[in-house]
Amino acid sequence: MKRSILVLASVLSFLVIQPKYAVAVCSTTATAHCLQESRFRVEVQWSGFGDDGGMAHTVPGATADSGLFYFFGPNNWEILVKVLNACGSGGGRNDRFWVFAASATTLKYEMTVTDTQTGARRTYVNALGVSSPATTDTEAFATCGGAVTPLAVAVNNSVSTLCAEEDNINIPIVGRLDTFEIEATHPSYSVGVDNCEPDSTNCSPSPDTCFPFTEATFALFDDGEVLIEAVRQECWWRPNGMSFSVNDGQQVNDIHYIRVSSRVAQTSEYPQFFILYMDGNVRLIPHPPFGRDRVCFGSSVLVGPVTLDVRPIAEISSARYISKSKTIEVTYRFGGRASFVLRRVDRAWALVEVAIHYPTQFDPFVSFQSMFVQNGNADVDRVRWIEPNGAIRESSVSDFLGSLGSDWLFFRTTRSQHNTSAPDISIQLVR
Repeated sequence: MKRSILVLASVLSFLVIQPKYAVAVCSTTATAHCLQESRFRVEVQWSGFGDDGGMAHTVPGATADSGLFYFFGPNNWEILVKVLNACGSGGGRNDRFWVFAASATTLKYEMTVTDTQTGARRTYVNALGVSSPATTDTEAFATCGGAVTPLAVAVNNSVSTLCAEEDNINIPIVGRLDTFEIEATHPSYSVGVDNCEPDSTNCSPSPDTCFPFTEATFALFDDGEVLIEAVRQECWWRPNGMSFSVNDGQQVNDIHYIRVSSRVAQTSEYPQFFILYMDGNVRLIPHPPFGRDRVCFGSSVLVGPVTLDVRPIAEISSARYISKSKTIEVTYRFGGRASFVLRRVDRAWALVEVAIHYPTQFDPFVSFQSMFVQNGNADVDRVRWIEPNGAIRESSVSDFLGSLGSDWLFFRTTRSQHNTSAPDISIQLVR
């Protein structure tokens, strides 16, 4: 299933000539409600304890400011949702559209809010058997400025493998932009018995060289909500690490990755949710859902100006965490910078906004990396994307031919024996 980089050339001229593209407005249907002057579309998919489930229906007579959804009957309302315009400055506004919702159910649902003018979307998930909490997402849509969004090209450079420890899925994305978001959400299937253990079946010995280091973990920041640690491995595939500091504090050197943990609301638990490696790879997971104590890491996202070594790498020379803004600023060894803003993490999802300062017009600004052996043994098996006209397309990852779009969701529909609870990952372009 290898795809040639020439797929990129066939559509790259479109990016150069017309990098922005307006899309359609929302149309209300029996299962979709439109808000904010028909700009935002809200849809809800639900499932119960048996075979019940499907798309929730809109309640007739709901307003253009607030939507209501029902599962079983029009007199038995389940979810109230609204989108608020907080664009502008002052008065508590933060130049974003907010999503607020409340529900009266313990059934599983996925509520998706889509900005039809830009293609950006947010998905809010409630687990089966859990009383749904209120949604007060004041970071939802950074799309105040207009009705267009950047476009980029995703190219499938993947290969086949029988080894579940090989990142054989490689999908670089190329386009002119300066900001994008990485979002992690729990898989839609029932996880059941989880498995985060490595599986070396059918795997050849690693070709990586093992460079020795003095192993150490440096706990550099803890404010009771966020814990920042810098980790140096005993053995690493590069001969050097990156330097790292917090605010204006002491710098530590030869760091192989930065680990960020965050307190789960109303608990004393601090699970890790974000890892940034010195080779440019990022891993992101939500907090564990109720009843679970961990989430597997699976797919990764390579951020930065990529060069080829034993594997693709965007080597980081230095990084610094700024606690006031929850931002990690990085400088790449061969030029360029990026900032990772840790926007949000909870039991439903995790969100990181990435501002980039390196060439992106003809080189990937990000690459999705994952593993697919077969359905049921994969960290990703499907790709869904939003096209320039707002249409949503979907393909198996093995048949994905590449696409022009603004938003890509990499996910699984088949429960996997490997990294079972690892999240779905989306990459969304920001205007």
